[in-house]
Amino acid sequence: MAFSRPWLREVCAKITDEVVQAAAENRSCGIRIMELLLAQRGAEIKITDEVVQAAAGNQSCGIRILKLLLTQRGAEIKITDEVVQAAVGNQSCGIRIIKLLLAQREEIKITDEVVQAAAGNRSCGARIMELLINSRGSKIKITDEVASAIAGDIYYGAKMMEVLLNQPEVEIKITPEVVQAAAGNISSGARIMKLLLNLEGAGIKITDEVVSAAAGNQSSGAKIMEILLDQRGAEIKVTDKVVQAAAGNKYRGVKIMELLRDRT
Repeated sequence: MAFSRPWLREVCAKITDEVVQAAAENRSCGIRIMELLLAQRGAEIKITDEVVQAAAGNQSCGIRILKLLLTQRGAEIKITDEVVQAAVGNQSCGIRIIKLLLAQREEIKITDEVVQAAAGNRSCGARIMELLINSRGSKIKITDEVASAIAGDIYYGAKMMEVLLNQPEVEIKITPEVVQAAAGNISSGARIMKLLLNLEGAGIKITDEVVSAAAGNQSSGAKIMEILLDQRGAEIKVTDKVVQAAAGNKYRGVKIMELLRDRT
């Protein structure tokens, strides 16, 4: 983009870091403003971590801004954990941004926060996670807290869990808390529960808390309870806590009580 005269110098004495960051965040014309800043005041401009993070999270022209920054100022750019989190959380152009970052850097760290950000991306988080996992040669450990959060995610938890469980590079432990989170998931709990129970050698325990969570699940509780009874019926104990949860379930309570009566 060409500019006929350096008018920016006339109207603005100093280009602060905040000005550059604001341009990187601008979803409408951020790319044009960044081109202007670099063309007329490039020597004064610092490409801070915050600027790169803002560009990575820009859901409209973030990919174009990052390409511009990497082309003109690549040596100054650091791909921090915060930048990767912003990229994987970008629901519009996150995939393209991650591909760009992977092409520019040998390895991107996959931290707990990155996995959580990807899990929260309802548009393309699972596909981004696959890209990141396939770019690495080493094991990736998913913490218990992150695994529980994914199991309880009512939007894309099932898809993300499927991606993680099907990748040999991923080390994920299925704790009782993870199973409980799946049992309480009102949207995709049944699908996640099937994935978990079909794992070989996972040593999954069906605790009283798991059964109670299913009994109290007001949307998919009956389906989850049916899965538990079909696959692990011998382990299920109908305690007072379970009966109380079912009795208080105003949408699926009758069906769950009938399942418990017929199967136990």
